[in-house]
Amino acid sequence: MECVYCGGNMKETMTTHTSKTKDCVIVIKNIKCEKCSQCGEETYGENEVVLITRIAKAVRDIPLEMVVTDAKNWV
Repeated sequence: MECVYCGGNMKETMTTHTSKTKDCVIVIKNIKCEKCSQCGEETYGENEVVLITRIAKAVRDIPLEMVVTDAKNWV
């Protein structure tokens, strides 16, 4: 697979994904992605996007400022 930004080679690896909801920062460790060996751009497959969305929905109503979780715990 080729990076859409720089044309570099994309390789499957594990990463830490960080996102923010209205009130909470969500850190998801050990999530699968394709990462460009040249520019570092990361893309996620459909299953990972579904997982990220599921975790965000699960924690959005919890009164926390930050959540750190491992993707392996949600599979």
